Amino acid sequence: MSSPHAGAPTLRFALVTVHPDATEETDRVGGFVRQRLQRHGHKLVLYRIVPPKPAMIREGITKMEGRVDVVLFNGSAGIGAAGVAVDALMELVPDELPGFATLLTQLHFAESGAAAQHYRPFAGLRGDTLYAALPSDLTVARLALDQLLLPDLRDRLPTLRAARQGTTAA
Repeated sequence: MSSPHAGAPTLRFALVTVHPDATEETDRVGGFVRQRLQRHGHKLVLYRIVPPKPAMIREGITKMEGRVDVVLFNGSAGIGAAGVAVDALMELVPDELPGFATLLTQLHFAESGAAAQHYRPFAGLRGDTLYAALPSDLTVARLALDQLLLPDLRDRLPTLRAARQGTTAA
């Protein structure tokens, strides 16, 4: 029996958990994301847990550009000091995909109610790399991956890249 992803391009992912004291063992959302990426036939080329330090996150954003197809930030998608990853992405990622935040908030609201308003998900392109920030909430991560990112990312990413460059995808 062949894999449902046979022949489809494998995307290279980086996963960055932003948390002051998480470990690989306590990073439940990170573990979930890693499992989902593997199930969908993607390659995780980098997994890091970093403290919520703006300079460190900005440096990571610029270093990852072009080295992977997708960078997922897990955590630090709230408001104020709790939103350091989103703040850095908004500063450095010029082509925001506002529909991602809108759709994820709608999905989260449908499942969890008013708690959905307390997060700031983000997605956008910088160069050829897609960046996305998710709160460290298992429900939100599941919704983002299963309903928005993974179902069509293999097909959609080349189209997004071409649109960003003002060309048409082949």
